[in-house]
Parts: sequence; C-alpha cells; structure tokens
Amino acid sequence: MGDVVDMNGNVILSGASEEQISDDDRYIMTNSNDDVIGSVKQFALTGNCEDKLLQHFESPDRLNKFIAESVGRFADKDFGTVCAEDHESNLQSLKCKSMVMGVYKVSERNDLKVYLIMDAGHEMMTMLMPEDY
Repeated sequence: MGDVVDMNGNVILSGASEEQISDDDRYIMTNSNDDVIGSVKQFALTGNCEDKLLQHFESPDRLNKFIAESVGRFADKDFGTVCAEDHESNLQSLKCKSMVMGVYKVSERNDLKVYLIMDAGHEMMTMLMPEDY
C-alpha cells in the first residue's frame, strides 16, 4: 500500500492507498529555503488522484515527474490555471499562512486536471482530483 510521506520521504501514514510505493518513489523534492513551500512537512496524494494519474501516465516514473514539476511550479508561485483574482488571493494567503491552491492541467489533449493545496499553516500539501475536494 502507498504511504503519506513528509518532504524528505519519511513515512507519516502507512497504507494510504492500494498500491505499494517503493522507497525510490517516496522522494519528491527537498525542502528549500523558499518561503512558499519551505515550511511544508508532509505531502499527500489522494488514492483517487494516484489511480487516475497512474492510468493517464502509465508509469510511476512519469507520475513522479509530473508531481515534482507541479510542486516546483507551485514553489515558483505559478499556480497553474487559476484566474488572476485567485492568483492574487494566493499571494496574499502566502503572507498570512492561509490555504493556497493551484490547478494544473495534466494534459493538453483532455480536461484532466489536479488541485495542489497547501493547507492553512503551510505544513501540509495535498494533490487531489477536483472531485476529491
């Protein structure tokens, strides 16, 4: 079963999804000194999101690359396809440690997209499908 891990690959919650995740798959990226994700201690991927993305990408390596790219964009304050008003709201939320949300298209050929949410307090980041929200 898959696990919820912190940003350094340490297991926080065992058996969070149906499929076993290898140790090599747990590492997403190191905490940076960047004020956007620097305080994030845990990253979670909902089971539904994992299933749909694995079905789309057809390999854990391609899935991991997409996750890392999305988190990197988020760290660079690129919140994906959110409107200008939501982008400004996210920038304000970063200052007061409120919830911040990015929306990322998985592919240009379909409407598949994911939400990347950094919870209030900025210690937890979750990737999920819109229907999981």
